[in-house]
Amino acid sequence: MIMMPINSFASDCNFLNKIKIGNSAKDFEKIGLIVGGDDGFGGFYSSYSLNDHCGIQHPNYVKVDLLFLKDKLVQAVFETEVAEDRFLFKLANKNYLANFKSDVDLEKSNVHEYYDSKRSNIQFFYSLIKNQNIEILEMFSIKDGEAIDQYVLKQEMPE
Repeated sequence: MIMMPINSFASDCNFLNKIKIGNSAKDFEKIGLIVGGDDGFGGFYSSYSLNDHCGIQHPNYVKVDLLFLKDKLVQAVFETEVAEDRFLFKLANKNYLANFKSDVDLEKSNVHEYYDSKRSNIQFFYSLIKNQNIEILEMFSIKDGEAIDQYVLKQEMPE
């Protein structure tokens, strides 16, 4: 159960409004969050709770992982373990204009749902893993895709 409707918090949550691919670390500093820097691999990962930063009363923890490369937000991954309300699907379409089109047959079945779309320089992926009740929304900069891959590889296989 969400106590605050999605269209309400979308415009009222400064933190959520700053999560836009391409925003700088300075954009987050304007709302009191220090992000960015260099973790030794050429970027900086940061995790936050929408529940804490937006006052969202969601039945489970909604987290967002942000990846900054050169002090620019290049990737955001949202995740929650309570997916019955399709919270992240609605967030993607309302706040980020992902333009996902729901497949009514899939929605009613026990089959996992996967959607993707592109808008400008942003790639969106949405997954609803029904047997585990996990919902994931990922968005990233298409032009920074190779740099993101290189960053992840460096983390997995440090020299």
